[in-house]
Amino acid sequence: MNRLNDVLYFFVTGVLNCAGFCSFYFSVTVPHYYLYIAVLARVTCGTTLFLINNKTVVGITDHLRGDISKSSFLWEAFNSAGQACGAYIGSWLDTKIGFPLAMTVPGGLILLTVAMLSCCYPRHRTRVTESKDTSTRNIYLFYVSRDMLVYCWCPMVCIGGCMAYGDGIITEFYLKEYSKSLQFGGMLIGVGGIVYCISAIVIGLLRERWPCLKLAGLLAGLLGCGVCLPFIGPLVAPPEQYKLILSVAAFNLLLVSSCAIQLNSLTLSADKLSPSLDSQLAVSVSLNGVNVAYNLGAFVGPIVGGTLATKLNFSEVFALGAPFFVLAALIVGTFHFSNRVIIH
Repeated sequence: MNRLNDVLYFFVTGVLNCAGFCSFYFSVTVPHYYLYIAVLARVTCGTTLFLINNKTVVGITDHLRGDISKSSFLWEAFNSAGQACGAYIGSWLDTKIGFPLAMTVPGGLILLTVAMLSCCYPRHRTRVTESKDTSTRNIYLFYVSRDMLVYCWCPMVCIGGCMAYGDGIITEFYLKEYSKSLQFGGMLIGVGGIVYCISAIVIGLLRERWPCLKLAGLLAGLLGCGVCLPFIGPLVAPPEQYKLILSVAAFNLLLVSSCAIQLNSLTLSADKLSPSLDSQLAVSVSLNGVNVAYNLGAFVGPIVGGTLATKLNFSEVFALGAPFFVLAALIVGTFHFSNRVIIH
């Protein structure tokens, strides 16, 4: 029955995700309903990708016998590698067959992928666990526990708002400020995906060697974002010939910092929950928390950023985000070390 449930789960989410991508074709061919279909397609894609990602990460962690550190960096590395490849392949397909048909290609790939996942998803192992109260009501309380609020919600809302606003505006910024083409924006996203992929692998390997780097990585990521944001504009203008170089370098360092935040936030949250929950459930709760917090920030960030952009320029809007990351680092560091002092 578990195998059948896994197959149905992946099949339904895969079909819905494919339908979401293919809907972009109809949104262009039926211009009167473009906005409605495009929004529906985006919601469908986002929801089903969240479900597939959740199940996949839990499956990888289960296969690695509860090693969330290793499964998280593998997931992030391959996810970012796919984004890097997708940026280049999508740009090429757009020039050959046009945007509507290019958007249907991922749908077919997703159906193929979920079919493979359904066959390869690890069977549930029988675990000998302590008796723990895992009623639905108590599980929901873990999402708003102090540890989750500090290690998950605080950093992930910040990075979600920053990255959602940045992803939406960065290509337009380079197009206007430096007279660059859309192809340059696509290339920048592709390079960013490669940088993120390499960062995930390096951070994962370092954590395998020195597990104590989880907290240090989270704090470094938060402070790194706080330092990089003012230079993306850049707010402090260097000589003209170095502006673009400084901006692109700051953007890629921001991606490295973002990777450190997401990986370490997930693993720290799971580590804090593991004494109270079964390992698979702890991973699922922490992953859900990270995704919800990130998407909450991704919802608020563009709204606030877009509102501020009517009164401020691009550089100033990005620079205003820096204090929030510094504040988040102070909250995480203060909470962690104050609890450590109390315990000892």
